[in-house]
Amino acid sequence: MSDLRNVPPLPLPVKKALTDDEIVQQLNAIFRWPDATQRYQCYTLLLAYKGSRLVDVSGPILHGGDSGGPQLSEYRDPIWSNLDDKSIGLRFRYMNGIVGTRPIFQGPGQKNAIFLSLDAFTALVPYLVAELLSRSFTHGLVTRLILGRYSVAWQAAKLPLADVSLSGKLADPDGLSQPIYNLASQLAQPQSWDAKPNFDTYEKLLGLKLDACSVYAPAMVLGWMAGDALTDPSGVNDVYLQPIWKLIGNRFTTYELGAIFSYTIDYLVGALRTDRTRKIISGHPPIPDQRVNPEQVFAELGIEIKRDAMKFGNLSPDEKNLIGLSSSFFRMLLGEFFVASATPGLVASERDRRLVHYAAFLRGFQRGSQLAADVLFKETFETAYGLGYQYGFKDGYSQGFAAGWQAGYQSGYQDGQSFWSGFNDILRGVGSVLGSADQFLQNLGTAGTVIEGVAGALGL
Repeated sequence: MSDLRNVPPLPLPVKKALTDDEIVQQLNAIFRWPDATQRYQCYTLLLAYKGSRLVDVSGPILHGGDSGGPQLSEYRDPIWSNLDDKSIGLRFRYMNGIVGTRPIFQGPGQKNAIFLSLDAFTALVPYLVAELLSRSFTHGLVTRLILGRYSVAWQAAKLPLADVSLSGKLADPDGLSQPIYNLASQLAQPQSWDAKPNFDTYEKLLGLKLDACSVYAPAMVLGWMAGDALTDPSGVNDVYLQPIWKLIGNRFTTYELGAIFSYTIDYLVGALRTDRTRKIISGHPPIPDQRVNPEQVFAELGIEIKRDAMKFGNLSPDEKNLIGLSSSFFRMLLGEFFVASATPGLVASERDRRLVHYAAFLRGFQRGSQLAADVLFKETFETAYGLGYQYGFKDGYSQGFAAGWQAGYQSGYQDGQSFWSGFNDILRGVGSVLGSADQFLQNLGTAGTVIEGVAGALGL
């Protein structure tokens, strides 16, 4: 079975958005968790409220804005006055020095000079960057929580243990901050915003900087580590899981979580497949790349990706398992769908509920894994060379390619070694378990229930 042609037509689940009061209720519960206020406050607020709402902060910020001095200003949405902790808010600086000297920050572009402070990284970045990194944080968090549920289900089916936690695998968890510090230091310099040929708008210039500094992986790691803490085996943080899932459910359905999950898996596989990352994992620093022009570097990345794709026939079984992880997971999910449809003893309403959410997750999974979102099952899907893979592959290389342009190459190597090694162990372990998927699918007490459990946690 390689596609969904035999899946009966089922409706996509409908998102049940929370009211403002319900969002505050969930935030009050989450912010009783010390880590949420100390390390994840910014990302939690950006998860709770879509950017289309928070971008309105530009009004009050620009009128009562920061002078660029050493003290950060605080923004609190009026609804946050109902939070138990009155100190919760977004810390920002309005960069007057940039606005006054660069045309792309004039007029409507003035709001782009609002820089938010990123929790855990203690770095100031433009609001748009904070929003993008918050998405990567959410990708890491969601993927970790879903894999955690599967790990429990696989153990119940007597499969080998799949350790999906980064905890204990990072020699220096704070070491992953360096790429974000590099980016923040670049963007704080007025000369960084000088227009260049083909990069004459704020969005283009910002995109170039983001590509060169490769900051998505650190934010994804931070979200993954938040998931580790929330699912601590001791159960000490279980009370915070429900409100976190409720906030996720306010933004996403099982369809969208399927896309997030597969995109994140493909991203990590892509990054792990680069020569540079493999050398980092092995403990052998690769030779620094001397190309310091980001435009030249990224023009050549497509060649590197194609070259890697051509090697597929000569890979070891272990490497093929890693590259085929997305496809293996999809086949297991599809098997779960049919297990859910045939499980004896289920009443019709319960069976239909399972089928709706598994079908939605599968469709989202396809969407997240493919280069062209509207074309199902392109040939490249079978080897997981999807959109997420390409971005991960690009970032895995660009950390080295752009090293001379942004900071020391050796520093980038040291920062990345522990978390890429950790992800390599996690994904290979998951791939090994997926090799026993048939045994899992025969366990009717667990197969076909995981995504339904996620839907329940989302409040769907």
